[in-house]
Amino acid sequence: MADGPKTRGDSNMTVSNEGRVNGGAVNGRIVGIVHRVKRKKDQAPRPTLVYISDQKLGTIEKHELATEQEELDFLNGRCPIAWRKCTPDEPCVDQKIEHQTIFCAAKEGDALVERQEWQCHYDVKKGTKKLVEVADKVPCHWIGLEHGDTVAMTLGGSGDYFAFALSRKLGDMQGQVIRIPPFMLDKHRGNASKDCDAELLVKLACEHRDEFYFTIAPDRQIIKLRNAYHYRMDVMKERIACEQRLFQRTRGDIFCNEEGLFPEGSLIKEFERRKASDVILQANLAEEAIAEKALKNAVEVLDVWNEVFADIDGIGYKIAARIISSVIDIRRFEKPSQLAAFLGVHVLKDGRFPRRRNGELANWHPDGRQALYLFADQLVRQKDRTKWGRYFLARKAALRVIHPVVEVDEKSKKKYTDGHIHKMAIWRTLTRFAEYLHREWWKLADAAAKGTDQKACKAA
Repeated sequence: MADGPKTRGDSNMTVSNEGRVNGGAVNGRIVGIVHRVKRKKDQAPRPTLVYISDQKLGTIEKHELATEQEELDFLNGRCPIAWRKCTPDEPCVDQKIEHQTIFCAAKEGDALVERQEWQCHYDVKKGTKKLVEVADKVPCHWIGLEHGDTVAMTLGGSGDYFAFALSRKLGDMQGQVIRIPPFMLDKHRGNASKDCDAELLVKLACEHRDEFYFTIAPDRQIIKLRNAYHYRMDVMKERIACEQRLFQRTRGDIFCNEEGLFPEGSLIKEFERRKASDVILQANLAEEAIAEKALKNAVEVLDVWNEVFADIDGIGYKIAARIISSVIDIRRFEKPSQLAAFLGVHVLKDGRFPRRRNGELANWHPDGRQALYLFADQLVRQKDRTKWGRYFLARKAALRVIHPVVEVDEKSKKKYTDGHIHKMAIWRTLTRFAEYLHREWWKLADAAAKGTDQKACKAA
């Protein structure tokens, strides 16, 4: 990389220890990345942290990526970290693209200076053309991915899309993306600050390589599913909102009509007639059909669907998509109880079922929890026709034995009503299902990881 002053980020140069990846010495760069959502609710900036350790040169660099655009530039090997003054005759080259150029407001006399066209921004109104901005600085120092890089990240979270792009890019650059489960990172961090996680990831990639997993094609397929799921949910909400607006307008037009009270027809029929001819609603329906097909295709190519979910009666591709897109990677959860708590079907320490209560933390994933409730609805409908339906009925019968009818003041009174027993049985069934899901999904993930490690060893 070219030398130049660092105007953003830290670039202290020190000697680093020799690390090991895949059982051999690491001669290239290890890049620790901690992805963070760029803005919190309080609007405080939270840039993505990058820690680059060059094992061959013995150098260390620290940088921050403040926007998604900077992440994309880093991915493409051209994220600017230093700028210099732009000259009027500066030609526009590939790396001096417009979004990396710093523009300033045009001053008096700038319009008389002959400049390259790309350096000028104009305000065109009614045939007049006024110079409003001119290029002030252009990048002179860049950072980004390089051939043979090893990128270390954590599994899951907001960085999945970035990990997907990094994995895809490094696949063509003889590099790799390795990710560690969050619970393992927590153990190594101890009481240290999370702001140092990028540096810790590099250290762990050198000293504890066996705790990382490759990010490979099956992992990218699950991340693609997450994108397809959110797209489908967004277009579905748009369609529902469009229908609600159309109904409100139809009702208002009929009730607020000065000429009559619409005796010749029904409100519902008029609404259906307008739905059939509404251009926006029809476009929403067409887009929803496309999103539905894309989601189905994204689910059915997954190993976890074919090996785990496909044989479970009561779970179709829509419910499976909710669960998979919530969990993303089962290796994030060390114990079955952690997955149950993440999906919101655990039991609290005092024996109560978790729900939203004042003063209590409700930190389960809403989509995952809703998916399990939809699955429970299928169990109730199918009863003894499915494996988990039979388990539900067995739990229901066992709970009635544990909590029988009791006598109170010579009157027969059920301490636990049928409704209580029904809900308790559903909850216990979903808890056991989450434990089963953790076990079976982990088996599949372990088998895939071992196969990947064997391929990597052969390649090495």
